Amino acid sequence: MFNATNDGEMKGFRLKFENGWTVSIQFHERNYCDKDNSTAEMAAYDKHGNWYKFDYNHMDFEEQIIGWQTPEQVSDFMHIIRGLGDEQSSFLSDDRKTG
Repeated sequence: MFNATNDGEMKGFRLKFENGWTVSIQFHERNYCDKDNSTAEMAAYDKHGNWYKFDYNHMDFEEQIIGWQTPEQVSDFMHIIRGLGDEQSSFLSDDRKTG
């Protein structure tokens, strides 16, 4: 389960890694998650503001946010982002970058 502190605006947290990437995990009623906080939405961006793009293989588009993720999926994603090197922000091609 996800637990949140409520500052009136957001429920969730951001975690910035030494490699410059930040992971955002949110679980508010306006986010893409279950109301019982059993899932959360997640996103990540590098120190230059380039967002990680989730590639939906079954669709013709990419998204900056993915919702309804379990704690295990969030943990796996944070591990991936933590392992990216500073130079790996270029792993996103120009058409996959924003910001």
